[in-house]
Formats: sequence, structure tokens, C-alpha cells
Amino acid sequence: MSNDPWDEFPDSGFLRDSSGEPMGRLERRSDGSEWITDYSDNQLAGGYDPSSNQTWDAGGQLVGFGNLLASLLRR
Repeated sequence: MSNDPWDEFPDSGFLRDSSGEPMGRLERRSDGSEWITDYSDNQLAGGYDPSSNQTWDAGGQLVGFGNLLASLLRR
């Protein structure tokens, strides 16, 4: 088993917590960006732009550098 939770569900794009409950859905777009949707309310939680190496929340605020999408769920 991998330490990266995305590796467990590469086809469906779901991130699950330690008890197996879905937390969010990852969408990889053709431009390389990644977006995450909170599973509980189906609302966009934020996005990651690999060209700038920045993660943004749904309100457009910079969260930080690197892919921090999982940190946006259940905030």
C-alpha cells in the first residue's frame, strides 16, 4: 500500500480517509491543472497549477506552494 492516498484510487480520482469514507474527488484537466471537489457538499475546494507550483482555494486565495489539494478538504 502506498503512502500517497491518491495512488489507491487512480481511476476514480477519489480521496478517502483512513476509514475508507470518500472525502473528495480529484479532476486532472488537459492543461495539467488539478482541481478538487469536497465530496460531502460537491463544492469546489480549490485547484493546483503545476506550471506555477501553487495551490489556490475556491475563493482564489493562495494556499501555498506545491500540491496542497488534500489539505483543502473538510476545512
